[in-house]
Amino acid sequence: MSTLGARVGYIEKAVLILNLLHNRRCVTLKTIQKVCGLSERSAYRQIAALSQAHIPVRYDQALRGYCIDRRDCQAICDLAPNDIVMLLLSLEILEKNLNHPYLDDVKRLKSRILSKLSYSLEDSWGLVETDLNKSIRSERVSELLTGLILQTSVQRNRQLRLHVSDGGIPRIVVLRAPVLRFEDQWYVEDSGTRLEAPVPVSKIRRAAIV
Repeated sequence: MSTLGARVGYIEKAVLILNLLHNRRCVTLKTIQKVCGLSERSAYRQIAALSQAHIPVRYDQALRGYCIDRRDCQAICDLAPNDIVMLLLSLEILEKNLNHPYLDDVKRLKSRILSKLSYSLEDSWGLVETDLNKSIRSERVSELLTGLILQTSVQRNRQLRLHVSDGGIPRIVVLRAPVLRFEDQWYVEDSGTRLEAPVPVSKIRRAAIV
């Protein structure tokens, strides 16, 4: 392979590794080797080169893999989970209704937000994107927002405050350790106590992570 060809291949593998790091919470060395077709030594060399290029790659002992160091991304990380969810959903709806000249800007902003979070929303977000492709009616968007807030709360083990309306007087329900359960429909309940009956997701008018 020529020097130029080798250099191009090197850059392509660096881009592949960066893509992995930006789209996953953590990437193991074996994953980098498999995706990029690298030996262990070459994979280490690529990671070192990214660090030398001032890309904040670090090894996470707890996760046993490499990740982008997001500790310098306080502007986004300081936002409450509710704010993050609403911001991302707003951008997604905006993307569905924009003319082409703005699309790249919106996609870039959404990717930046997702990549700088200290937690992953990939699985939940994929479901939201699928549903939004079907419909963006206002009531459906409200349901999607509620669902995304519930999933984020469960994933992060955060307390939920729910405004519930089931035909009677509207009430507020607080769940300290929420979990989602499906029987004939989706329910959210407190895994730590049985004082509150499971709440049908369809009856939730507003959800907030507290």
